Amino acid sequence: MNIRQAYQAGRWQQLMDPDIVRMRPHLRYRHGDSRVPRPLHLSWDGRIVSRDDPWIMSHYPANGWGCTCWVEAITERQLQRLLRAGVAEIGAPDDGTYTWTDPRTGESRQIPKGIDPGWDYNVGIASMEGVVPAELQEPLPPYGEPSPLPPDLPPLPPVRPVDPARILPDGLDPQEYVDQFLAEFGATPGRPREFRDRSGGIILISEELFQVRAAGGEVVGSKADKFDRGRYLLLLADAIRDPDEVWVDWAMLASGKPALRRSYLRRTGLSGGKEMFTRFQWTGDAWHGVTAFNVRPNYLSKHRAGALLYRRPE
Repeated sequence: MNIRQAYQAGRWQQLMDPDIVRMRPHLRYRHGDSRVPRPLHLSWDGRIVSRDDPWIMSHYPANGWGCTCWVEAITERQLQRLLRAGVAEIGAPDDGTYTWTDPRTGESRQIPKGIDPGWDYNVGIASMEGVVPAELQEPLPPYGEPSPLPPDLPPLPPVRPVDPARILPDGLDPQEYVDQFLAEFGATPGRPREFRDRSGGIILISEELFQVRAAGGEVVGSKADKFDRGRYLLLLADAIRDPDEVWVDWAMLASGKPALRRSYLRRTGLSGGKEMFTRFQWTGDAWHGVTAFNVRPNYLSKHRAGALLYRRPE
């Protein structure tokens, strides 16, 4: 359980205090302050339900990595005032579900739309009852502790050949490389897009991924053509959109604080019998990309660290 989950668990226990229940019988979902909000989370802002509504049992925040939504308890008088102002909706919405397959067990189940896999439960109730869903049962040791690979972990899925058109020409302007990468996700400069990956996580795709900034915040360069990366940016996009595996582990940020890091791994077959390994790592604050040719198995295993969130079916 991370810090935000622990806070929300404690918050739920406060909301269930008999005195609070008597004075403030209604629960109101509030959207957080995310810079680029999840549309469904935003649509739930102001939704009012009872404490025993099944919807709040699956939608009590947090509802995914980086979700900052919260729930407040309101009085009957507050409810009536909100209704008169036309800014309150009572009752749970029906947004449907999507199918998610556990990469470790192969088991498929339905998850409410708008919620990342493993987050469709009430962390407050789980903390009081000692019940944690399978997706979160020791998926990753606490920061600073070793996370050994499963002993029966198979090799990465087979290499997939690449369309030569996915390798861009040499010598393009860095912005051209960026534009083509963004287009893979339906984004453009100045118009970022949220992308939901194969494991259910969200990545914000924007031109800021490639901007080098000075201490004052001004843009002073581009990462797009660093280390001859530009030619292979579409392969980096492929690693995000259709990876062989997705892992999560801990990373230390420049601020000195630990954070969860997602790693997207993919192997691609090039012409002439060459093989490229691509890795995209994302912490929410920054990213790091790696492209390497004809790598050895021990090199690959070094990058398969933490908890496995997704594995491509063979």
